[in-house]
Amino acid sequence: MAAARATGATNPPHPAVWQPWERLGVDAGTRFRTEIAAALAELERTQAESGKVLDVAYAAAAGAAHPLRQAAYAAFNRYMAAADESTEAILTPAIAAYDRVMTRAHDAYAAALADAGQNYKVLLADAQAAKSQAATIPANV
Repeated sequence: MAAARATGATNPPHPAVWQPWERLGVDAGTRFRTEIAAALAELERTQAESGKVLDVAYAAAAGAAHPLRQAAYAAFNRYMAAADESTEAILTPAIAAYDRVMTRAHDAYAAALADAGQNYKVLLADAQAAKSQAATIPANV
């Protein structure tokens, strides 16, 4: 039994016994977190500085392109107005023709629906009359 205690195979060491590897693990974890935090801070600083350079470059590019954009928009608007006029010249009569055809189709549908409704009423009345006449016929005939 004394041999078993000496090797530590059966009983874990007493918690009061100093175990340097535990402190080493704690120190390693602390150092790891510190290094990660420092690397992240450096990344954020670099990103902020790079962002400032990019903002300045974007402002310069936008300023340089502004006169070109104004000229392009003027030409674009002139051509788009001509394109809109030609589109309107083609579509206006086509839309008017479509509206006329659809109006006639809706009118024909409304008339057919009214006729179908009237026919249904007549057939229903005929069915009711036939039922009434059938009720007057003796069952033994």
